[in-house]
Amino acid sequence: MIVEEYFRGARAAYAHPAGCQRQLRDWIDRVRTGPRLGDPQRVLVVGSGGGLGLAARVASAFGRGSATVGVSPERPGAANRPGTAGWYRCLAFERAAAEAGLASATLVGDGFADTVKQAAADLVAERLGQLDLLVYSVAAPRRHDPRTGRLHASAIKAIGEPVTGLDYDLAADAVVRRTMPVAGEEEIADTVKVMGGEDFAWWVAALRERGLLATGVRCLTLSYVGVPQLAATYRGGTLGRAKQDLEDRTRALDAELRAAGLGSAEVAVPRALVTQASTAIPLNTLYTMLLLQVLAECSVAEDVLDQGVRLVAGSPAPLDPEGRRRLDGQEQRPDVQAEIWRRWQLVADGPAGRLTPAVERYRRLVRQLYGFGVDGVDYRAEVDPAEHCDRLVPAC
Repeated sequence: MIVEEYFRGARAAYAHPAGCQRQLRDWIDRVRTGPRLGDPQRVLVVGSGGGLGLAARVASAFGRGSATVGVSPERPGAANRPGTAGWYRCLAFERAAAEAGLASATLVGDGFADTVKQAAADLVAERLGQLDLLVYSVAAPRRHDPRTGRLHASAIKAIGEPVTGLDYDLAADAVVRRTMPVAGEEEIADTVKVMGGEDFAWWVAALRERGLLATGVRCLTLSYVGVPQLAATYRGGTLGRAKQDLEDRTRALDAELRAAGLGSAEVAVPRALVTQASTAIPLNTLYTMLLLQVLAECSVAEDVLDQGVRLVAGSPAPLDPEGRRRLDGQEQRPDVQAEIWRRWQLVADGPAGRLTPAVERYRRLVRQLYGFGVDGVDYRAEVDPAEHCDRLVPAC
């Protein structure tokens, strides 16, 4: 079939199989031609279908020669319907790993489920033996708690009072003023349940109980800090409450692992990036667009893959006073921030046409999340959306 591009705002109706796979191959080529990132490791990535999880897995396998297992809740394609973008990226990853002779498998399933944790532990025991690195990169709208049977849905809202500000509406192609409503106590608790640190702790516990954490293991998860001007939309809102829970639980895990002589648990803080998860955050699109444009003009822009490389490199990024591994130095540069907010004020006071280069850059990155706009792909050609390989393992 021919897969046509159709978007509703920042969400595509379908992913393009060839585009997703070509982009993943391009990532692999970039890592292979870069410097060696360190000695091989045994790596498990929970949330390996896209974003920083996928970038960390690519960097580990093709920059260090690591054996990897990935976990991702993907939907495979069928004869008449494409699967998720993550399905085709995992497919391309597994094919490239097989060609390179790397031990690898992807478990397709919901990482929140206890059955998936045990299936992943089985794969680690079978394919890797033990783990030197666990990367937990999960961003989901809802979570089914297997121990209570309850479904929790996250709500990206403000806490205390509504927040009104400027944003960019991709569907309308215009700067708009939006208001983020206030979350109720149950919505706050549900967001912490979905996006907080409980599931990360459960993963570490499940692997530790099976004796799968090697001495010196690093258990990494991801948070975000952002900037004071948007604090009410993130760190001061429901997402920030969840990330604080994640950071607090990770510090407790770190103390437990160190006391047991096993290893460490760390929070890494990337800069604002364009991922499927980030495009769902209200009142952040305009800021991310301006950040991308300013960094590009400064010739210091790191994309998702660059940040994934730094996440798993042998010489990791520095720690801040809260013990978080900071990858957002470019975003936090005073000159970069000053220029972003200078342009923000110009947009607020003038025509949206000033944003044209930033909009084009951002829109291209959004399209590429679903395999569109990737160089070297013939989008008029027919593709087989039902592609599969035996290294993508269904959880049940």
